Order: sequence, then structure tokens, then C-alpha cells
Amino acid sequence: MIFVEKETYNNYSSINDGYVMNPILIINDQKLSNYVMANKLESTNWTLWLGITVVLLTMIITWMLHISIMISVCRNMIMKHITYYYIISIGFVVMLHSLLNFPVNIISDLIGRLFVI
Repeated sequence: MIFVEKETYNNYSSINDGYVMNPILIINDQKLSNYVMANKLESTNWTLWLGITVVLLTMIITWMLHISIMISVCRNMIMKHITYYYIISIGFVVMLHSLLNFPVNIISDLIGRLFVI
């Protein structure tokens, strides 16, 4: 099949992208997004799994660093100050938020496109 790009224009959509300008390609009198959906071409599958892998590795590394900092603060007499405990508690809240928010983002990425009107 020969792809002939006819025009490129910008679409201001508020449903999916929060008022972000999306370039849309018109190929063979059809939007590229419609062509991809009609022919079952899952072009973002590997990028989704790459994103999941990067996020999981980042979370594991940051959790290991945070736990090692917690252990060093609790074992060191000089660092047993309220400021260090405050920093640890803020870091723990941030890490817990990222851990709880991660499945929500993945679920919305996997099945969110099914609910777009």
C-alpha cells in the first residue's frame, strides 16, 4: 500500500491531551489514528513496556537508597536529630505515593483508550 500524505494540521483536543496541540497526518484521505485503529496496529506496545520497566527500575533504586539512608540515620548518634527524621518522613511519603500511584497510571494506560469517546 502506498501512503500519500495530503496535509498536516493541528487539532486542539481537550479529551485526551489536556488542550495540547496534536499534529494529525492525513494519509489516503484518512486520519493516521483511524488507520492505525482500523488495521489493529499496536504501535505503542513496546513503548508502554519500556516505560513500565524504566519506572520499576527507578522505583526499586530509589527505595533501596531511601531504606539505606533510613538505616544510616537510625544507627548514627550524630544524625539522630529531628531534621533528619523529618527528611526521612517526607521521603517516605513521596516514595509511598509513587508506589501507590504507579498501578493507577498503568491501568489507565492499558485500558484508558477503551473509554475515550
